[in-house]
Amino acid sequence: MGQHYKLHPLILEDIVNTSQRPKIDEYKDYFFIVLKMMYYDADEKLVSEQVSIVMGKNYVLTFQEAEGDVFDSLRDRIRQKKGVYARKDQTI
Repeated sequence: MGQHYKLHPLILEDIVNTSQRPKIDEYKDYFFIVLKMMYYDADEKLVSEQVSIVMGKNYVLTFQEAEGDVFDSLRDRIRQKKGVYARKDQTI
């Protein structure tokens, strides 16, 4: 994936190193964002998970630290062509 999207090697390291601090880095053709997503698990414990995002001209890549998918509802809205995120020519 890194080769296909021509991601800088340091970005690939930051994605797998889940102890990154939240940040935004601007590169020539894309932005790289690291954030901490907070949520409650099934036992009602507060969980902090790293999410890394690469935003290019015609794509958005997301990388989550743990299994499961908090982006399901967003993807469903795009597939159903609902909301401001959907475009006629988009596929997921």
